[in-house]
Amino acid sequence: ELAVRCKTSNSAVVGGNPKLNKNYRNNPSLLISVDDGRGAKNVIIDVGKTFREGALRWLPEYGINSIDAIVLTHEHMDAAGGMDDVRGFQKYFGRKQVPMPLFVSSRCLSCLQDQFPWLLPKLKAKRDNDTPYVSRHVASFDVTVFQSFRPFEAIPGLKITPLPVMHGEDLVSFGFAFSVNNKTNVVYLSDIS
Repeated sequence: ELAVRCKTSNSAVVGGNPKLNKNYRNNPSLLISVDDGRGAKNVIIDVGKTFREGALRWLPEYGINSIDAIVLTHEHMDAAGGMDDVRGFQKYFGRKQVPMPLFVSSRCLSCLQDQFPWLLPKLKAKRDNDTPYVSRHVASFDVTVFQSFRPFEAIPGLKITPLPVMHGEDLVSFGFAFSVNNKTNVVYLSDIS
């Protein structure tokens, strides 16, 4: 039996402390911090299945103590598998949980409602009023559906333009162009073919 070994892959698995191992990887994600003079606001792009590990490892090291909004590129687990772990990063107003702003495409929302019905209940799951209801402590989201090429603000001062890209043969994923003060600063394309 012939075994093919990749030195880089092996070092990623057995390389010791992940903070010191350049080959250790989590799911792709991007944090954008904008300080408007009243304190930094933070937007995270994608919360994949390794979101909690990455957030606990890196956010404190860089002084990031809050997430103010989430933007998802697509519905696969490498982009959205950590949705349930967002509850540990949510803010509270008194004892009431403040819903996390979540920006997604319509297809992504539909898929996430099927994948995470306890997080994103469909409108038929109602109590006495028109508000979707979940009876246990889970992450809570304030969902905004974005449209291709139509800019939106996830936090004040940060304009995000969704850029549709092909992910595989039949899935449209999204990259994003980010602008502060009407200047494009970054274009992020994380999961494309």
